Amino acid sequence: MEKIMPVNQTEEKIRINKSELERKCRYDIDKENGFKDRKRLNIKLSDSLYRLGEKDRADRCRSCGTPIWYEAVYKDGVFSRGKFKSAWFCEDRLCALCSWNKYRKMRKNLSDIVDYLYNDTEEYSFILLTLTVSGRITGENLNSEYDNIERAWTALRKSKEFNSFSLGFFKATEITVNYGELKNRLIIYHPHIHAIVAVKKDSYRTQGECDILQKTLTSAWGRITGKYINPDKGVNVKPVAEGTEDYSELMKQTLETAAYVGKGDINDKDCKEYTKIFSQQNAVIDSTVSTLSKVLKNRHAMAMGGVFQKARKELKIERMDDCKDVEELAGTTAEDETAEINTLNGVVRKAIVQFQWYNSMGGNYVMTNVELVD
Repeated sequence: MEKIMPVNQTEEKIRINKSELERKCRYDIDKENGFKDRKRLNIKLSDSLYRLGEKDRADRCRSCGTPIWYEAVYKDGVFSRGKFKSAWFCEDRLCALCSWNKYRKMRKNLSDIVDYLYNDTEEYSFILLTLTVSGRITGENLNSEYDNIERAWTALRKSKEFNSFSLGFFKATEITVNYGELKNRLIIYHPHIHAIVAVKKDSYRTQGECDILQKTLTSAWGRITGKYINPDKGVNVKPVAEGTEDYSELMKQTLETAAYVGKGDINDKDCKEYTKIFSQQNAVIDSTVSTLSKVLKNRHAMAMGGVFQKARKELKIERMDDCKDVEELAGTTAEDETAEINTLNGVVRKAIVQFQWYNSMGGNYVMTNVELVD
């Protein structure tokens, strides 16, 4: 069993450099995982929920991601870069911290599925499909329009046009927010669908082939939605890794496409959408949070079928997008440095570092405790 010693009992013995240890962990907090910026957005969500009278939900958000624990390996006077170890996450649909964790979990699971389909079957190529509808969708009709696009997707995937090429799919419905008409007191929402679709190997490998398919799907999508579909914007079909025969490049581009599709309810790949929302005036933030909360409640934005679902069962993936076991998704930088340190002479120790969130000075994580494990 590991023996944990408070740092003040061992500091002289191993001459621990706290500032260096903190710096090693901060790279992950500030850069690789970006917890600091996302926690600031989480606090703004919590503030909005308090104003909206949702105290219990606001309290859960406030407690999300604080404290957080990191682990660094110490040997021969050198610390590895800190690796995220654990924290409690609220799993709110609008929490920037949790959305980032879910995105990473989704990306990992999709990568495993695509890798399985490539390596174990070698029977598939992939295309990227985007579906949208025209019109200005406000908060008042977002709920009904979201229902409509989901029903339209169900009808499309059951249609003869779709099943003539699809062997399986993973789809996600995303909502973007447009504040360009605030002068008219309007917030415009744009629900749309991204899907990565498995097709017969070596089919739809060029944009020309996909353009022909796009015309067919545009006609079907218009018929199903009962709306005019802009042939240049309503339906978009792209080949994954066009003109590439190298396996490693094929795999890389397919995984990038899968990650793009799995961005989540609000695009959290680069945090820009959350930043845009929580940079508005309080009244606008509250209106957006209230609308999105009602629309996303009890909905599943992601779905899969065909060979994607079969691969998921084979790989025994239970939840595609939650915050459990996210410590396994830590960046590779810490692991690389740990491997390098293991080659040095001396006794290996672990430093367990605790950071607590403080709202002062714009909000930041502060190192509050260090424990050394022999």
